Amino acid sequence: MVSHLSKSNENKKNYSLKGQDSFDNLENNFKIFGQEYNMLTSEVKEDIEEIDKIITKFENEYKLIPKEPEKPYSYLKFTGNLYDELTYSSTLAYFLDPQKPHGLNRFVLDAFLSAINTDKDLEFDTVDVDTEYPLPNGRRADIIIDGDSWLILIENKIWSSEGPDQTKDLYKGLQEDTTFAKIKNKYFIFLTPRGQQPSDKHFITLTYGKLFEELERHSMNLLSETPVATVIHLTDFLRTIKEEFMQENKKKEIFSKKSLLYLKYCDSIDDIRGTFYKDLESFGELWPELFIKNYNLNRNEWDYDVSQKYYWFAFYKKTWYKKSLYIHFEFWTNSNPDRLNVLPFGPVAFMVHVEGQKKDKFFNLFDKNKQQIMKEYKRRQMQYNVRHGSYAKVIAYKEYPIGEDLNKISDIIVQAFGEFQFLIKYIDDTLKQMGNK
Repeated sequence: MVSHLSKSNENKKNYSLKGQDSFDNLENNFKIFGQEYNMLTSEVKEDIEEIDKIITKFENEYKLIPKEPEKPYSYLKFTGNLYDELTYSSTLAYFLDPQKPHGLNRFVLDAFLSAINTDKDLEFDTVDVDTEYPLPNGRRADIIIDGDSWLILIENKIWSSEGPDQTKDLYKGLQEDTTFAKIKNKYFIFLTPRGQQPSDKHFITLTYGKLFEELERHSMNLLSETPVATVIHLTDFLRTIKEEFMQENKKKEIFSKKSLLYLKYCDSIDDIRGTFYKDLESFGELWPELFIKNYNLNRNEWDYDVSQKYYWFAFYKKTWYKKSLYIHFEFWTNSNPDRLNVLPFGPVAFMVHVEGQKKDKFFNLFDKNKQQIMKEYKRRQMQYNVRHGSYAKVIAYKEYPIGEDLNKISDIIVQAFGEFQFLIKYIDDTLKQMGNK
């Protein structure tokens, strides 16, 4: 007995020592954990402080970059004709015609004749200039200049390239035209901004750059008696071609100061952006639980959809998802549904969407509750029957401001669902009516 007790006490003593060792180990582990935790939080704090310094430096440098004023639109751009080659041909033809009331007389035509560098001097008293001239084979010449003893066909390419055998057909078509059968000296010009080559060997390649050189050589800038309107129109026409098609007057530096600033801080910027998208993804997984827990909802009755690309989130009863009809609570972290990949700043838009082929039928039935629910809408400052997107009817809509603290979004969407929750009954009742009809 004594022996037994002694053994028991010994076991107890050994147990007590082991327990003490375990406790000491645990205490040591806690100390180590505490040290590591303090070290980790200290490192995180230091990292955040370092990021703040980098961002502050970035913002200071960004503010020093002067804003580049946007250049005035050319008349071709603000009239909506920037991409219309017919407009360019008509404008050029106008200035090439000495008889037109631009006040330049034969100045532009002389520069053009000099630019094409024919082997003969093309003399003329008067010329006829036509645009979109129809040829016997169905082709149309952009510009025809008839100098009586000579003829010039211009194929003017601004935006587009030559179509299949286009210049070959133009050459054949003009040869077949009996109107100009007696004219022996015919010239075919392929006019482009950058010297594109025509498929037909009879065409002379001419660039707008060469034409501009001849205009300058003929002292265009010295025309003091030219009407102001003509100077404005001609210089604007030439500037448009230079800047839009010849890429002249562009900045010599390929990368702007903003690009260089990004390259300098890209690692920090990309790191912050990556963290943000991870947080947004985590939020997308969290928010359905917020509704379920805060409002004691039955998990088996509710489901949800998430769009990380557009930043919208949908929450609905499974009975609301039917063939040709989809009803759901939906909220956007940006109130504009037409913007892609928007960052969630600005108001959160919370609403009830009705989508599908039967949305009009549902809405007409739901609309009968309007008198009962409008007081609630007014009290909760919600809107009824608003447009949000192209394919849905919105039977309730409200925006909630966030400000710069995105962590408020969880509280906001929980609040929003609470304010919209009274509509569940009306939605269920309307669906029941639809089922009975």
